[in-house]
Amino acid sequence: MPLTAVHADLGPVDATLPDLGCGARWEDIHRVRPRAPLTCPGCTGAVRAKRSSKKLRFFAHDVVTPDCPHNGESLAHHLLKAELAGAAREAGWVCALEVAGNGWRADVLSTHPTQGRALAWEAQLAAITIEDVDERSRRMHKDGVGVCWVSDRNPPWLGQAPSIRVERADDGTLMVVDGLARFVPKWCPKRHKCSRLAAVGPCPGHGHWEQVEPLPLVHFAAAIRDDTTRPLRLRSGVHQAWREQDRVVRWTTAAYAALEAEQVAATEVAEAAQAAALAAYRRGLPPAPPPPDVRRRRLHQAGIAQLVAEEAPRQTGEPAVFDPPHARWAWGVPVSIGGRVRAVICPDPTAVPAVLDRLASVVLYVLADKDVDVLAGHAAPGQRIAVVNGQRRDLQLGGGP
Repeated sequence: MPLTAVHADLGPVDATLPDLGCGARWEDIHRVRPRAPLTCPGCTGAVRAKRSSKKLRFFAHDVVTPDCPHNGESLAHHLLKAELAGAAREAGWVCALEVAGNGWRADVLSTHPTQGRALAWEAQLAAITIEDVDERSRRMHKDGVGVCWVSDRNPPWLGQAPSIRVERADDGTLMVVDGLARFVPKWCPKRHKCSRLAAVGPCPGHGHWEQVEPLPLVHFAAAIRDDTTRPLRLRSGVHQAWREQDRVVRWTTAAYAALEAEQVAATEVAEAAQAAALAAYRRGLPPAPPPPDVRRRRLHQAGIAQLVAEEAPRQTGEPAVFDPPHARWAWGVPVSIGGRVRAVICPDPTAVPAVLDRLASVVLYVLADKDVDVLAGHAAPGQRIAVVNGQRRDLQLGGGP
C-alpha cells in the first residue's frame, strides 16, 4: 500500500502532491480506461490508484509480493506519513516519500532547499525494539541523513532516540506533545559560594529540564530546517521519571543546550573544589582525630548498617551490600539490595547538594530526629529522610523509592 508509484510514461508519481510530482492530475491515473501503467517502486509489481474512506490517495498492489518493503503497512501508518510530508513541505523542506538508501528506506526524506541537509521522518506505529531503532538510525547517519522517529503512541523507545510523540488538536492540527525540552537555569545569588554547600565551594547550578508545551508539527519541522533545534542527550538536571526510563534524548535549542553545558561545567568545578577540601582534610587539615560531627556520623553509619544487615533479608529476601563512603554518595554509606542502591546512611550534609540528582532516588537514613533538621537544610525539597529507631526497625528497604 505505497504512497508512491512509477508511471511508465510520467516517471515517479507521489500521491501526496497536488500535481503528483510530475505535472499530472489524480484524475489522469485514477479509474481511467485503459488503466494507468503504474508499478510499485519497492517490488516493481503492478499497482492501481485508489482512495480510502478518509480521502487518502494511495496505490494498491494487484498481487501482493512477499518481498515488497511496503507489506504490512497500515492505513494509519500511511496517513501519518502523508501528514509528516505535508508538514515538512509547509515548513520549507523539499520532501520525497518512501526513499530507499544504502540499506535503509525512509518513510519521508526531507532535504533543505539550499544547504542540502537531509532528515528522515520515520512514522513508527508498529512495535519495534530500541536496538532496531538504533540500527536503522545508524545506517541513515552513515549516509549523512539525520532521523526523527514519530509515533502517536507512547512506545518504550520514545526518548531513547531522536523522537517525538504527536496528537491531533481539536482543530485538526497535528501537535508535538512529547520529545521537546527546555532548560530552566537556577543559580545561587552569589555564584562563587553555594548556599546549599555551606560555602564549601562554588555553585554547581540547580537548574533542570522540563517538558515543552505542545507545538504544531509544522513549527517543529521549521525549527529543524533553520537548525535552531537539534536532538540532545541530557546530562544535568534531568527529571527523575525520564532518567529512570532512560528517556533522556530530547529535541531542544542551542541556547538551552548551552545553559545545560554551563551547569555541567560548574558542577565539575564545584565537585573538584569539594574533592580538594576533602583531600586537604584527609591530609590532616584539620588534624586527626576527626571533628566530633565526623566521629558521630561514623558511629551512626556503623549502627544503622548493623540494623540494615539484620532487617534487609527479612523484608526483601536479599542481603544488603555496603560500600565504603564515597563522594558520589555525599560520603554516606550506600546500601545496595538486588544490585541497586536503595539507601544512603548518614551522608555529609555539606556534600549532599553536589549530588542531589543521584540522591533523589534513594532514602537517606539518620539515627536521630535532630539529624533530620540538619540534613533537610541541605537536601532537595521533598527529599526522603528517615529516622531509624533501633527498637522499631521500620526500615522498609524492599520497595525502593
